[in-house]
Formats: sequence, structure tokens, C-alpha cells
Amino acid sequence: MIHLHPWELGVFLCLFYATLYYLGARLLKLYVPISLASLHLVITFFAVIGLRNLHYMGLGREPIVINPVVTILAGNAFSLLMLSGVLLVANVLLASVLKWRQAAH
Repeated sequence: MIHLHPWELGVFLCLFYATLYYLGARLLKLYVPISLASLHLVITFFAVIGLRNLHYMGLGREPIVINPVVTILAGNAFSLLMLSGVLLVANVLLASVLKWRQAAH
């Protein structure tokens, strides 16, 4: 079994998402609007920052991180990753619908 630290998981997911976007554009000719792809990148980036700082959070104790933004990101890292995955699916579906509509006209 492969054991990944949380931030390694985040980096792996970023590379996985980038590969899916690339393959979708190259092989399926799907074009995601840049604003949605950028939103997905920002959410995933915040999730990776949260995952990276998760080990600074006290387990069952008070957090030892002073910065409240990092504390919020670390506490919500897995929720942000789930949101990122949902946004990837939504982007691909939107790109598919846009391609379908262009082909219909």
C-alpha cells in the first residue's frame, strides 16, 4: 500500500487534474473557460496549502499555528479537495455541453 502525506496527496491531485485538463483538450477537444479553470486552480492551491499545514495543527489540542488563515485552510483542506473534484467534473461537463452546442449549430 502506498502511503502519502497530505501535501504529497495534494501535489499528486494537482498533477492529476492538470493531466486530465490536458488530455481533455488534446484528445477530446474540450475547452474549459479560463475563468473556471483558474477558479479550480485557486481552490486546489488553497487545499494544498491547507494539507501542507495540517501537521502544524494540534491533534486534540489547541492549534499551534498563529495565522488564522492557515488554521482555516488546514481545518478545511479535505473539504476544499472535495470541492475541487466536484469543480473538475463540472468543468468537464460544461466543456462537453459547449462542444455539443457548437456541433449542433
